[in-house]
Amino acid sequence: MNIVSSIKKARAKGASDKEILSEIRRQNPEKEDFFLKAEYRGAGPSQILDEIIKQNAQEESSARINKEEERRRKFLERVEQKEMSKEGGFATPSSEALESSLSESSPEEEDIEEEDEEEIEEEHLQPPQKPTEKSKLWVRLLVALVIVSIFIFSIAFLYRALFLTSPPEVEPVEKVKEIITPRAPDSLIRIDREKDDIIRIPITSNDEYIMLLRKAIEEEERGEMVRIIIEDQREEEPRISNLKDFFQIFRVSHPQDFFDIIEEDFTLLLYTKEKESRLGFVVETNEDKDLSWGLMRPWEESIERDFQRLFSFLEIEVPTTDEELNSTTYENIIIRYRSTPPEEELLNVMRNTPIYSGAQNLIETGRTEEGEKYKKLREEGDRYSILVNNTEGWIEKDNVISTESPHEGIGFYYAIVGRKIVFSTSLESTKAIIDRL
Repeated sequence: MNIVSSIKKARAKGASDKEILSEIRRQNPEKEDFFLKAEYRGAGPSQILDEIIKQNAQEESSARINKEEERRRKFLERVEQKEMSKEGGFATPSSEALESSLSESSPEEEDIEEEDEEEIEEEHLQPPQKPTEKSKLWVRLLVALVIVSIFIFSIAFLYRALFLTSPPEVEPVEKVKEIITPRAPDSLIRIDREKDDIIRIPITSNDEYIMLLRKAIEEEERGEMVRIIIEDQREEEPRISNLKDFFQIFRVSHPQDFFDIIEEDFTLLLYTKEKESRLGFVVETNEDKDLSWGLMRPWEESIERDFQRLFSFLEIEVPTTDEELNSTTYENIIIRYRSTPPEEELLNVMRNTPIYSGAQNLIETGRTEEGEKYKKLREEGDRYSILVNNTEGWIEKDNVISTESPHEGIGFYYAIVGRKIVFSTSLESTKAIIDRL
């Protein structure tokens, strides 16, 4: 049975084109290049099988034509041999040779040639002898034996094909899930590709959201302003995490009509020019409305408490009081804030200032260095007690250039700029974001 008949029979039995193709490839390893080239072109199992059937039909047609040509050639050879046998079994001589031979032959030779020709004609005219009864019997037995053998082999083949042969085993193909990359919304501030950075964080749980966001905040090598895009892969089709998700993760309470006014898409940012990365985000209103007195000022009554879980995540202690938020102005824009109270003061002292062992016992133990800031412990009269290499020392107040708090400008800040609201955890990062709007 040729391959075309095998394919048709397997299809009739209900085998899929993919199973049939797999079995053909297994049985014909020398044809693997043909299958690989077909798959490279993008042909499916059905297309490859149709191509095999087409090629086989062409080969059979070509073989049939060649067979007919061979049969015709042999027939012409037999005819030519027969003609030659009638002429004495030799090639036809030329006319000149024939004339010379006739002129040289004697009458006796002519008589002998005529007798030979008569004998040859009598031999050809004799009828063929009939086969004997014994020969006929053997021929009939042989034909009957061939017919019975063909019948038995056909029955055996059909029985095996229908009852004993199982369909080819097909290994299960693992379905590869196509990963869709969602498009992030446009940034609400200008991002400088040369100075800034954009990081994309894929998450599959709330815990992973918090963990990877903390890792991004603690990262050292990055741009001045970093945009963070959170890709939520918990659903079948991934999506970009929005402001609602952010508030839900950190349990931020908000006014009831907040998302009737504010778009869900937002821009999450890190400002990295400070000693510690400062988190901020920008939102945008979907309608023209007085955001100050229509939304934010009423929210100020509870806004510090509503953001407490986010402050705890950022390790910022923002006091919650009933007092009104403070205000400052930057580029004619009002910034409302509640800053973290200073826990200690740092003293910027002139270089080579004498350090004494005590307030009364003025024994010099060392001198200050340029650019180093010393923690203020207490003050007494015209002297400050400072911490020098984990040891208390005293200096004159006149040598102090300036005092500052290590947490100065840290807390909760927001500013309204047109239809956008900037939220941040430091004054400097709030100003940097405003400059990019």
